[in-house]
Amino acid sequence: MPDITEKEAKKRAKSYTRLRQLFIILTVKQADMIHGSSTPFIGIADNGEKFLLLFSREEFARKFVEDHQFEILDGVYPVGSICPKDRICGLESLTAIARTLGIDSLDFNDGFEEQELRCKTQWFANVFKYSKASMRLTKDEVDNITASAGNVPVHFNSIPILHFTNPFALSSVQKQSLVLNVLSQNSTEKLRQTLLYETLFECCFTMDSLTTNLIPNARSSNKPELVQFLETSARLLREVLMDKLSAEKNLFTLVDSKTGTILEREGYVYILYTDRFRYMGAYEYRKIELPVRSFLTAVHAAKILITDGPYYMAPVDLAQTG
Repeated sequence: MPDITEKEAKKRAKSYTRLRQLFIILTVKQADMIHGSSTPFIGIADNGEKFLLLFSREEFARKFVEDHQFEILDGVYPVGSICPKDRICGLESLTAIARTLGIDSLDFNDGFEEQELRCKTQWFANVFKYSKASMRLTKDEVDNITASAGNVPVHFNSIPILHFTNPFALSSVQKQSLVLNVLSQNSTEKLRQTLLYETLFECCFTMDSLTTNLIPNARSSNKPELVQFLETSARLLREVLMDKLSAEKNLFTLVDSKTGTILEREGYVYILYTDRFRYMGAYEYRKIELPVRSFLTAVHAAKILITDGPYYMAPVDLAQTG
């Protein structure tokens, strides 16, 4: 960034405070990829100083993410937006919290020289007389404060991820519709055609429902004909699942981070078709480089659990598929 006068620095800084929106880079590894939120990414310069990254335009933020090779999990850019004047997530609260946490500087429009400003957090706070930090507290944090009459540690507020959607969250109506897609069919060919139009995720939900709910309930209700129909549906669904899985380009398995060994659950090997939730669990993701059937042969897998991670698991016994 070329040197600018303090007058020009104050002018640029003021222009940021007047915007309706500012865009901020968020941390990937602490992101809640179920609900779509995260906290500000804290950069560390070569000299050890810590900084936040803010941008006046969304396209600047997205370009920064791409140019600096931030992880983009399942197409989700780690970019959030704040309203500068917002009482909780605005610039005053952000600056006050950053100063308390030892963040040395605020970098605005990094890499876009005509609109760039790198300033000390303390300087920015002094210029605009920013001092009030507001924090959203979880119920647990409120309960702990009440119980101990103590103070909650200062932390950044969670910020919504821009344009976030969660395609793996099914409504109750969607769930009912997918179950009815199975129960309403009167031939295996019609069921096959129906399943072919569903996504891999939807098929996983259906298999999860069949194995954990529908088939056990039919057995406990002593309905042998329904059990037979549902088990036939499950066999067909296993074949469809394997065909859909084979068409996927980005598949992952879980490994123990300490030993590097592939994780198994009761003899089942995990196969994940998204890495969106890779930082929300206890295990490490490993990309499957081989075609999935070749990979399963190589690791001598007899059974697999096809899953997105936190939602539904489709058990497949490979001996029962083609």
